[in-house]
Amino acid sequence: MDIHKFDKGDAISFLKDLFPRNFPNINTIQITEAEIKSIISSLKPKISSGYDEITSKILKSCASFIIFPLSYICNCSLHTGIFADHLKIEVIKPLHKKGDKSNISNYRPVSLLPIFSKVFEKAMYNRLNRLNHHLYTNNIFVLEQHALRKVMSTEDAAFSLTDSVIKYLNQKLHVGGIFL
Repeated sequence: MDIHKFDKGDAISFLKDLFPRNFPNINTIQITEAEIKSIISSLKPKISSGYDEITSKILKSCASFIIFPLSYICNCSLHTGIFADHLKIEVIKPLHKKGDKSNISNYRPVSLLPIFSKVFEKAMYNRLNRLNHHLYTNNIFVLEQHALRKVMSTEDAAFSLTDSVIKYLNQKLHVGGIFL
């Protein structure tokens, strides 16, 4: 198939041929106010903040006023797949490790994100187990899938790639790769 003439219909047809059976839909689980309250309660009361200067200590003190709107925003993000750009802005600060404070190599960078992005992250992480369960029980993972799998690691991926390359080179075949 000529890649330049690959339209949406061809893509759908290609994917249907690649995955001939339909998989059951996964139902998303709403993020509840109780979950947001639990996440906020679990945050360590720190005074460090992201660019918005809202600390976990401040969030904890006003939690009862913000739980409903925050759960609404989290659910909108979950259902649309859109994560607000403002929540991706990080402040990078140097943190002294040890030794002479005038030596720059004695510092490491620390990224500080807005506290709301941490709440979103924890809410989404809570759904990762459900996604993994769905992918496993419906046998959706392909053999080459290594991320998100308990029994597969990055070392396994590197070994599999190396093994395949050596196998084909031993057969005097050409080997190419595209890495994204």
